[in-house]
Amino acid sequence: MSYLAIDHHKNLSQLLPNQITTNIKPITQIKQAILDRDHSIPLRRDIKFLSRLNDIFAPVHAAQVKGRIPSKEHEAILSAAKRNLDLIEECTQTKMQGRSYLDIGCGWGYNIDEAHRRKARYSAGIEIGQVRHKSWEERVGDTDDMKFILDDLHTHDFQEQTFDIISSFNSFEHFDDPALILHRCSKIIAPQGLLLISFNPLFCAPMGSHKYRMINIPYVQNIFDDDIVSKYFFKKKVKDPYPGLNRKRVREFESILCEDEHFSPLVFNKHTDYRFAWMKGCFRNEFTDFSNDDLFISGITAVLKLK
Repeated sequence: MSYLAIDHHKNLSQLLPNQITTNIKPITQIKQAILDRDHSIPLRRDIKFLSRLNDIFAPVHAAQVKGRIPSKEHEAILSAAKRNLDLIEECTQTKMQGRSYLDIGCGWGYNIDEAHRRKARYSAGIEIGQVRHKSWEERVGDTDDMKFILDDLHTHDFQEQTFDIISSFNSFEHFDDPALILHRCSKIIAPQGLLLISFNPLFCAPMGSHKYRMINIPYVQNIFDDDIVSKYFFKKKVKDPYPGLNRKRVREFESILCEDEHFSPLVFNKHTDYRFAWMKGCFRNEFTDFSNDDLFISGITAVLKLK
């Protein structure tokens, strides 16, 4: 099966010098921290070294209001929804106008009303988050041709309804069984329908921990053992410092999305993040088990068509 794919590593040697020269301070700080640390302790278990890295890459704390989206984040999510719908129309080469649309893991529902603005015949999203559903009801609310479904994709009864376009943004790295999601989509997509899946970041990528407001250390999940991260960052004992992530690697996702029994891939693009490629040289032993794809592929966008 042929599909559009891009080799993102072929120009790595040209890209890296530019990336390195733009952010030289953390490099020298980390190298010094490695020299200064207690080498009788395995680096993966060195909580003092973790603390030093946390000083170098200080987390950015954002104000939050429980159950509400801060105004700045509202604007950012609104802009993201426009980009998401642009991506759908560009990658599928299909306009939303006159189509039926479903967004899986729709979050706050911004993709739903953006599709509605683009004159979708029917736009819907499905999500299990009650707080997000309540926010939708306060902000927009359901209409005859626009709906936020508060339910589980696997158990919801769509009553033989099908969709011309189905999307999933920034969810596939969270699903326990992404292949099962594809199977479910195959039952509710129209015969000539298209499925767009886009997600970022993958678990092994620089910011794959997804702990944006708590942890700003690139590759922290690859460098340190889970229990060390839990002990340092969490007041209460937690077994998994990165809950809700399936920890799948690039090759696993490629197999799931491009070798599925129900769908054929039309597009499979890997999105790179080389900002911290220099860290591979600092943590060679810790990165031994990771391929270049694991370390430098941050996201994936795929377009699938029902076989």
